[in-house]
Amino acid sequence: MKKKVSAIFAMLTLTGFISLSWIFERYPASVTSNIVVPDFHTGCRFDSSTASLDEDGTLTVAVWNIYKQQNEGWQAELKGLIDSSQLVLLQEASLTPLLKAYFADHSAHISMVRAFTGFDIANGVMDIARVAPLEVCGQLTTEPLIRLPKSALVSTYPLSTGKSLLVVNLHGVNFSWGLGTYKQQLSMALEEVAAHLGPVIVGGDFNTWRSERTRLVKDWMTKLGMKEVDYRQDARSQVFGMPLDHLFYRDLTLEKANARPTEASDHNPIQARFRLQ
Repeated sequence: MKKKVSAIFAMLTLTGFISLSWIFERYPASVTSNIVVPDFHTGCRFDSSTASLDEDGTLTVAVWNIYKQQNEGWQAELKGLIDSSQLVLLQEASLTPLLKAYFADHSAHISMVRAFTGFDIANGVMDIARVAPLEVCGQLTTEPLIRLPKSALVSTYPLSTGKSLLVVNLHGVNFSWGLGTYKQQLSMALEEVAAHLGPVIVGGDFNTWRSERTRLVKDWMTKLGMKEVDYRQDARSQVFGMPLDHLFYRDLTLEKANARPTEASDHNPIQARFRLQ
């Protein structure tokens, strides 16, 4: 009897996932820099801006899964991160009318990739920066079970040293027990890291909820010469005792990093300050 109930429950869960995927529209990877009136027509966007992202050689970066702005207090939390960082990497950003109105009053440069659209609302990862990126490209990887994409942004920003900063903002595939699709997403997102001549930041919600995923990510980062930040306060959100969110860097000097608790999302934000070498 228990086996029969378990089989029925599994079937209903799978049916629910499949039905859920029909509600949302999926598109090829495309990005926009116009959040108030979004235009998702190109896979990459380019800018000729020469303004430096850093401030007198200092660069503060924040990483936060904003949980589709479902919790109260997200506006104040986001404002605090934007005011104290030159670059904010968001995952699970939902382009609701409220978020559009929020950014209508801000002068930040925003890039977003549309992973999928549900009820006319785009969802995906988002970069919020003090200056426009030189280049930003969106990437999508479809979840094997629910058939909805997870997204990534790969961007470059000008620095005061004359070099450019490569930034990867990743929301890792979640509903996949095997590592095949996960490896595919990492390979695509990190392809430019090895070839980039200059500082690199890789951050996001990696969904490292099992040791095999964590080991894979850390091994890959080590091969690319990346270091993970050390936290003075580490309150990163965990599943099965494994932190989900990560921030890696290369060719930068880490000054301090914290991951503090918040009630504004089901993930706690990371914030780190670096100095250019």
